[in-house]
Amino acid sequence: MADEKIIRALKAEAALDSTYSRAMRLARGKDVLPMAKRAGTVGSTVGLAGRVKGSDGSYYSVTVDLDVSAGEVLDYSCTCPAAARYPGMCKHEIALALVSLGDVSAGEGPDAAPRFACDSGRSGGADRPQPHANGGVVVERPTSEGMSVLLGRSTRQRLDEAAAARPVGTSRRELARLVPTLCLPGRGSGEKNFLLKLSVARGAASYVVKSVAAFAQACREGAEVAYGKRLSVIHVPSAFDEASWRLAGLVTQIVESQVALDLRATLNVMRAQVPARALALSDADAIRVLDVLQGQGVEVELSDGFFNVRGDDLQVSVGTPRPACTVTADAAGGLDVRLSPEVRVLLSGDACYVVDAARAQRTDEEFARKAAPVVSVLAAAGSSHVSSRDVGEFCRSVLPVLGAWCDLVAPASLDQMAPPAPSFRFRIGEKDGSVFCDAAVSYGDWSDAPGAPEAQGQPQRDLAAEYHVCDVLADYFPLGGAAPSEPDYRFGEDDEELLFRLLTDGLSELDGLGEVLLSERLRGIRVRPAPSLSVRATVKSDLLNVELGASGLTKEELVEYLDGFSRQQRYVRLTTGDLVRIGDNLKVAQELADGLGVSVEELAAGRAGLASARSLLIDALLERADGVRLERDAGFRRIVRDFGSYGDADIDVPAGLEATLRGYQEDGFRWLGTLERLGFGGILADDMGLGKTLQVIAHVLAQKEAGRGGCTLVVCPASLVYNWMSEISCFAPGLVAVAVLGTKAARRVLIGGHEGADVLVTSYDLLRRDVEEYAPLHLARVVLDEAQYIKNPKAQVTRAVKCLDADVRLALTGTPIENRLAELWSIFDFLMPGYLGTRDQFAKRYEGPVEAGEAEGQRLLQCAVGPFVLRRLKSEVLADLPEKTESVVMAQMGPKQKKLYLAHQDRIALQVQHMVRAGDPSELGREKLKVLAELTRLRQICCDPRLCIEGYQDGSAKLETCLELVSQAVDAGHKVLVFSQFASMLDLLASRLSEAHLSYFQLTGQTSKEARERLVRRFQEGEADVFLVSLKAGGVGLNLTAADVVIHYDPWWNVAAQDQATDRAYRIGQRRDVSVMRLVVEGTVEEKIVRMQEAKRDLAASVLDGEEVRSLLLTRDDLLALLGAGGGDGADGRREG
Repeated sequence: MADEKIIRALKAEAALDSTYSRAMRLARGKDVLPMAKRAGTVGSTVGLAGRVKGSDGSYYSVTVDLDVSAGEVLDYSCTCPAAARYPGMCKHEIALALVSLGDVSAGEGPDAAPRFACDSGRSGGADRPQPHANGGVVVERPTSEGMSVLLGRSTRQRLDEAAAARPVGTSRRELARLVPTLCLPGRGSGEKNFLLKLSVARGAASYVVKSVAAFAQACREGAEVAYGKRLSVIHVPSAFDEASWRLAGLVTQIVESQVALDLRATLNVMRAQVPARALALSDADAIRVLDVLQGQGVEVELSDGFFNVRGDDLQVSVGTPRPACTVTADAAGGLDVRLSPEVRVLLSGDACYVVDAARAQRTDEEFARKAAPVVSVLAAAGSSHVSSRDVGEFCRSVLPVLGAWCDLVAPASLDQMAPPAPSFRFRIGEKDGSVFCDAAVSYGDWSDAPGAPEAQGQPQRDLAAEYHVCDVLADYFPLGGAAPSEPDYRFGEDDEELLFRLLTDGLSELDGLGEVLLSERLRGIRVRPAPSLSVRATVKSDLLNVELGASGLTKEELVEYLDGFSRQQRYVRLTTGDLVRIGDNLKVAQELADGLGVSVEELAAGRAGLASARSLLIDALLERADGVRLERDAGFRRIVRDFGSYGDADIDVPAGLEATLRGYQEDGFRWLGTLERLGFGGILADDMGLGKTLQVIAHVLAQKEAGRGGCTLVVCPASLVYNWMSEISCFAPGLVAVAVLGTKAARRVLIGGHEGADVLVTSYDLLRRDVEEYAPLHLARVVLDEAQYIKNPKAQVTRAVKCLDADVRLALTGTPIENRLAELWSIFDFLMPGYLGTRDQFAKRYEGPVEAGEAEGQRLLQCAVGPFVLRRLKSEVLADLPEKTESVVMAQMGPKQKKLYLAHQDRIALQVQHMVRAGDPSELGREKLKVLAELTRLRQICCDPRLCIEGYQDGSAKLETCLELVSQAVDAGHKVLVFSQFASMLDLLASRLSEAHLSYFQLTGQTSKEARERLVRRFQEGEADVFLVSLKAGGVGLNLTAADVVIHYDPWWNVAAQDQATDRAYRIGQRRDVSVMRLVVEGTVEEKIVRMQEAKRDLAASVLDGEEVRSLLLTRDDLLALLGAGGGDGADGRREG
């Protein structure tokens, strides 16, 4: 048994009350593996070493040094987390001492003998054979190193959590402390920067940090570092007191920033041979360190460049230092300036510390700005000399600072040595077309121009003040004299902007510098603020009158004011001589004038007789405009009110309508009624399949029942004539509808008898032929179905419809814009001629700015067209419509098809590149059709090379993919629509479907109207599984809701046409989820077309909803990208025109 004194010493050294008892339990078990026991060199000291098993199964390395005779514990260490966290011995250290000294049995049975088999340091227990229950021997292996690290880390984490959860004040453990030492540079040492050294202490143990960088890394990683035998610290917040961890965090930040900015090398050059245990601090970093140490005493070392000497501790505080400063005169009339030798200044922006022998004081910002720049220079130099010629300037600029902020001892005579202050005079007037300033500076009786060259006999001048005055004058009078007789400071009297600045800002600034003498004429000029604007809008006899006014300006002055704005001036000088600032509200007036198609000057004079539809544009533009007041009469307010609440309009659904309108359809019906009541045109731009036809039929019927019938002309694609007739007959049998078809003579008779009909229905093509027959007719209304047919303003059919005479014009289309904004102008030029200006005006006012991405142009366009376009999407109004799933199915070409494709692609790419190298920008435009034709050829190769190459027999990957999709869909009980641009491709598909014994119908442009109706009806009744449809022939006017699978065999440039085709199946009446698949050959022009489609799809919504629109033109880079020859991916915001 060990001596009682040792036992008492172990109990006394235990970290916690429970530590000794827990150590006893460890010692009685088999968890202590003694490894070495050595006698000390002095007296009865004993050194013990071993490994002790922790609660997580890992083994900790433990050492204990004892003086057996004296009964003292000399030193101990353990790698467990608890040893680093708590002062005193941990259970593993005490357990090793107990077992090694024989205080407890080493185990049961034959192994109860002392565990130290030898002193070689090799383990006598970790690999010792243990008896097995069956009589065999099992060797216990130690935990692997990686697992020990992991288990140790987990234990440390649990200890952290447990320590954090304990109530404050219950822990007996002592936290580690970080003890900083500042090494201050001594004068004459050549050193400029402060150094920071650190020590880590806990209890009585304290060790110097040998590497500040390693310490910072340990703090970042939360690593455990053994600083000595008696001190090991885990660098986590809970291991340090709060102030120490705050300092550790700052040191870590400084080290990281210096490494990131490569500053350590720069700072260390200033401090020669900076050791790793010291951190060189910039002034800014030293200030941050002292801020953390506020209220504490800091150890200091003073450096003379070779040795560091321990100094008195510094007390860090906030205060107003007054360093001692002495100024003495020498025999030559100069001055010697000395600051206290122990004063050092740290300055960074408005942060400053003044450090002397006893204090480091944080100054206020005023000291930092005014005194620190002077004191820091004197502190660095220690002693400075001022020659006799500079004494005056010293007394003027430096001495007042020293007197205000230092304990100054200086000769009283210096107060009389400061040179006189300068006095400035500014005489401002007009001469020879210029506004000039004659400036002078005086020192007593001496006077000259500011900044004039120095010469003998002059008083000592304040050149800084003079140069500042020169800078101010040059700012307000930027034109110097071109000849000696001209003043140095002037500007043209017709420069209103400079005159405005002078009279508003310049005079007050110059008055602060000296005396200002202003000519009588300039004193008479009034400076007036920007006037507020008003727009008076009245509606009389369905005509809009608009007039722009400005507060405080007569009509003549308003014209002058607007003229200055048109010349892009910021200020304007009126004939009265007054100056007026041009306000930003004139930009709103300019927008309004642009939207109305007039000039701002015309707006100011008053513009009468405008279309009343423009009332909505005025209201939209001025609703949120600042600085412009809108004055409206009752007629104007009525238009805005009726349009803003059309959904609540007193317009009843006609009694004779044999259909129930959905909520959104009733809104559309009342919107059409509001348009007609006000005499406006509009576009019903609902998504395909939402019942635009039904809404119009309801509107026409309501007008007839209200006694305002007249004859309505419906113009639609030829394929939809019978569809219109059928729906009128079905939903409004009370309307007399006539299809204008047949021979020329028959059509003439039908048109001539229009008075007996409520509705005439004809096609675009027949209207073009019969335009002369329609010319004499005065129609109640004209309705264009699929109005995108008139998107080309130069087309004959567009010109024909614009010749029709009607009270109201309406357009139906789900795609008012397919490719370019000009298409929208063409439709509006039919609806309300002149509303968006001429084609050139539209391009300048809207199209150019919008496609250039200018937000103002886009906002103006949206305000102009928004009220007259009603657009609802299926996703917004049809909650009961089944889901539509869209996907892209990729096909990979076989080797021969791919070789053929690449050969054609390379040939076209070379052709385009050659056109570009030719240097003629117009060449690409002239050859565009040719290039697009070649691109079509590439697309045909993707579909099936047989479309363009005779004798090709090697198959098509896309054709096989399509047939597989169709077969799978039919087998699963689905009906399939297959759309293709190429009728010949449909023939190839039909042939393969026949071979596969799949029933199908086929519809192309060659299919007659009667056959078309018959095929649609039979498909809807389930007589075929597949419907092959030409994209152009079947994209509109078909109701094919029997199908629930749509396959687009080849992607088409016009994504709107493709969407319309999809909506033959995905429309009202569809009861099943619809799957839409686009077949695309991977790595070809088709893939790039799909990306272009996605960019095009949002065009109409972007304009109508006010979102961003980007250019739609197909450029050279786009062509090269489509061909895989560079220039981007072909979909980066540019589209085919």
